Amino acid sequence: MQDNSLPLTLVFSLTFFLIQRSEAKARGCVTRFLFLVVGGAVAWFSYTRDALGQVIPALMVAGIVNLIFWALIGRYNPPKSSDEIRVLKMDDE
Repeated sequence: MQDNSLPLTLVFSLTFFLIQRSEAKARGCVTRFLFLVVGGAVAWFSYTRDALGQVIPALMVAGIVNLIFWALIGRYNPPKSSDEIRVLKMDDE
């Protein structure tokens, strides 16, 4: 039996990061989509590799890593709304 904690932790960390950095208006849709896609892929991966016991620790580590990222960077630099984003050199004005 091999250790699958690192790939699972990376997948969960990326998923949490994408949810955390998504726009506030679309966060619910992004969360549902990623929950279905990533949850299904992780369920299939962990079932076929007999790694069901490694999912919970990987989730916990990914949650802690993303909490640290949020505390250090994300809290002070929240994602902007698409209405506030301006593209330089555009002649729309």
